[in-house]
Amino acid sequence: MRRRYISFDQMSARAGSIPSLDGMRAVSILLVLAAHFISSEQFPGGLGVYVFFVISGFLITRLLLAEFNLSGRISLSRFYLRRIIRLYPVIIVFTLCVTGVYMALGRRWNLLEPTSALAYFANYLYVYLDFHKIPQDMPFGPFWSLSVEEHFYILFPVAVVLLRGNPVRLTWLLAGLCAACLVLRLTVASLHPEYLASLTFYAESQYRLDSIGYGVILALACQTDRGRRILVRLAHPACSAVALAVLAACLAAHNLWFRETLRYSLLGCSIDVLTAGVLFSNRVPIVQSILNTTILVWIGRLSYSIYIWHEGVSSVLRGVVATPWLSVTANVVMTLVVATISYYGVEQPFMSLRKRLQSSRSPILPDAVGERVLSKVGT
Repeated sequence: MRRRYISFDQMSARAGSIPSLDGMRAVSILLVLAAHFISSEQFPGGLGVYVFFVISGFLITRLLLAEFNLSGRISLSRFYLRRIIRLYPVIIVFTLCVTGVYMALGRRWNLLEPTSALAYFANYLYVYLDFHKIPQDMPFGPFWSLSVEEHFYILFPVAVVLLRGNPVRLTWLLAGLCAACLVLRLTVASLHPEYLASLTFYAESQYRLDSIGYGVILALACQTDRGRRILVRLAHPACSAVALAVLAACLAAHNLWFRETLRYSLLGCSIDVLTAGVLFSNRVPIVQSILNTTILVWIGRLSYSIYIWHEGVSSVLRGVVATPWLSVTANVVMTLVVATISYYGVEQPFMSLRKRLQSSRSPILPDAVGERVLSKVGT
């Protein structure tokens, strides 16, 4: 039978795929699609992105520590090369396709938006456009989260190298980062309350790096006996129930100050606890069975391409189908079709290239490191 959770003796960083994570990615991307295609008031698309942040921090940290455990060092050049090969091919194809379609259809476009996607400053660009009430011309909005992630990963691997993969020191560093982001949000919200109504705290990197940091802390806890014992306790269904209650309360809260300051920290902690409950416990077999179904695993593997392409597809189909539910159906079907072509035609060939480069350059990471561990929205 397929393994559905990580046992205590398998929690430390190692090669291999991680059960249930593809399913978590699938649920997260479905929340994003529901929010964007149906209603952002009824479906928490932002929560889906937050889960992706946590998963990203968990997986990338696990990958780095697995490399360090096997070789005693981390190659920063190879890390950044892996990121480029993983992310850029789809981004380049998407940018060329969207720009070409907009030009062919005579739609308004500008060079700054695709440039912001390629150079990873989309989050700051769209905050600026939102704050100054300037319309967004092109469907590059989803790149705000990729920008936040890449800003985090420019510096985090360097910290891992400098601290020689020490999980205790890294945990203190990341805990400090999470606290600093909260203090920064609280301080700026007090000094500039006008920012609360904009995307400033939602998308600017300096306010959201802690969202990835919670996932990093989760991975670091797997590296020590004490951390593993804590995770096993947090994986208890009672803790998951409390985390779900906190998460629901955060989503239901309407106070703008709370939503843009404390809420991000509470959501991060809640998602960490829920992720621990799914990954490290055998007490939720029904949930794990659902997350490991073939359809959710498949959607999870497509999630990066789905996330990149969905707003582009929606912008092209906008106004073509008048009936709301037909429009939703068309958007979902076309997004899955385009994402499937992107995954098998663009992502997979470059994943194979990355594996060949990896195996030909160094034995640091064996080929047994599954691509499912490395593939996610933004990983």
